Amino acid sequence: MLSFMRKHATSWIIKIILGSIVLVFVFWGMGNFAGKNKDWVATVNGERITHAQFNHAYKNLRDFYQDRFKDKFGEMEKSLDLKGKAVDQLVEARVWTQAAAALGFSVTDEELRAEISALPVFSATGGFSEERYLGILRSLGYSRAEFEQSTRETLMRRKLQDFVGAASDTADAEVLARFEADGRKIAVDYVAFEPSRYTPAAATEKEARAYFDAHEDDYKTEPVMKVAYLAFRPEDYAAKVDIPQEDLKSYYDEKGSEFDVPKTVSARHILIKVDEKAPKEVDEAARQKALEIEKRAKAGEDFAQLASMYSDDPSKARGGDLGTFEYKTMVKPFADKAFSMKPGEISEPVRTQFGWHIIQVEKVNEGRKLSFAEAEGRIRAKLAFDDADDLAFKAAQDAEGVTLGYKTLGEAAGKLGMALLSTDYFTARGPAGMPNGAEFAKAAFELEKGEISDTIQLPGAYYIVQVLDKKKASIPPFEAVKDRVMADLAQQKARDMAKSVAEKFVTALSAGKPFTPLAAEYGVSVRKSVFFGRNEDVAGLPPDRGLVREAFLLSKAA
Repeated sequence: MLSFMRKHATSWIIKIILGSIVLVFVFWGMGNFAGKNKDWVATVNGERITHAQFNHAYKNLRDFYQDRFKDKFGEMEKSLDLKGKAVDQLVEARVWTQAAAALGFSVTDEELRAEISALPVFSATGGFSEERYLGILRSLGYSRAEFEQSTRETLMRRKLQDFVGAASDTADAEVLARFEADGRKIAVDYVAFEPSRYTPAAATEKEARAYFDAHEDDYKTEPVMKVAYLAFRPEDYAAKVDIPQEDLKSYYDEKGSEFDVPKTVSARHILIKVDEKAPKEVDEAARQKALEIEKRAKAGEDFAQLASMYSDDPSKARGGDLGTFEYKTMVKPFADKAFSMKPGEISEPVRTQFGWHIIQVEKVNEGRKLSFAEAEGRIRAKLAFDDADDLAFKAAQDAEGVTLGYKTLGEAAGKLGMALLSTDYFTARGPAGMPNGAEFAKAAFELEKGEISDTIQLPGAYYIVQVLDKKKASIPPFEAVKDRVMADLAQQKARDMAKSVAEKFVTALSAGKPFTPLAAEYGVSVRKSVFFGRNEDVAGLPPDRGLVREAFLLSKAA
């Protein structure tokens, strides 16, 4: 059954899934949210998307765009339609999840645990920390059940999407037709009317003030705040930790696999690059070239020199040197061959998705297990840090309880006998020089002026914060940004001049004047692009999907 599904995946699974998404988006894509008296914002084949799910998705999107556009975010937020995007994302995810379930995809408890335990945010030094995991979920407003169900659904969707992607080589007539259409390449002649070529008249202060009034959001300052805080760092508690020798030995015995040193190989290679789907004659030509290089290498020519002359891999600059690597870091055909060879041996050509490789193994390091004596220092450092991290967390939790009896963090710090730290004003990027500053700022900006936080858990430290001052984004007076406004207005005038000249050029073209002579008349050079496809950017021009689309709509010489 699975082989049949894979064979026909592009012709029916993709159509079913994408068809479902389109149908749902027709109904929900315009922001047709449920009434506020309901606990859901959309339904997908009878399954509800709740307000809580929507709020999480909306907040994540808003944080992403705010971080991306910085001070431009305020003026762009409305046009981004983040609420609509959040619903669209949730609906699309639900459609994929439903399709995955209907087709029999599932996620085992072991797969779920492996996925979550591999996330760095939940790790203390030495590995996954259950306490950190639960604490971070609490701080983000997730229950354990909600987060694990969401992660399980994400893994299900990933399995289905990987399955569909693996089936994309189906020789379906529709897919071939689309490929042929997208596979066409064109080249264009173009002229550029660059603003830097034009020098506008100097702007008057009146013009600058008018420009400022029309673009005042461009000069809006970022929100800022300053805080006082207590820091609880594991290293500050390290002196209180004592690890008994028997605990070290017990850890070594129980976690033996952590001390396995895998087999590694040191090797060089020469790659004759050829596409995985290249015609047989092209592939064979590449193989013959590789065979000739192999023959020369085995006849005694210097392998590194051959690599620097003929390899299509960036490692050619190092004579093909790949350094020392484990089996899992290389694609399977390459790894299978390299790990079966002896030092000094040169392989016959090996085919991978990248092309044909000739491999020279320089050293083989057999796998082994570290002895307890070799591993003891590492174990002691891990257990010591874990214990110190636990002490830091407990101290932060105890301090959090103390703060409940005080109005200021300074008073609580005095009671605790701790140094109260403070910051200068900082933006969403966080206090200068603070590790994980952006995450610190994100938690701090959720507080109101005077509010004292719960324990904030970040990698490497725990914090309790009180907001000393908080300033919203604001528009400065014209005088404060006058020089910047004048420079921006000059650039805008230059752009306007360039646009005006370009429009006159187009008008002249429309009247029948030939392209190249007209360019000479306007003092601009005709430039020629390289050939490009529908899904490629044009070398020499800024990335622009609209430009590429327009180019493909033109007839020859239009």
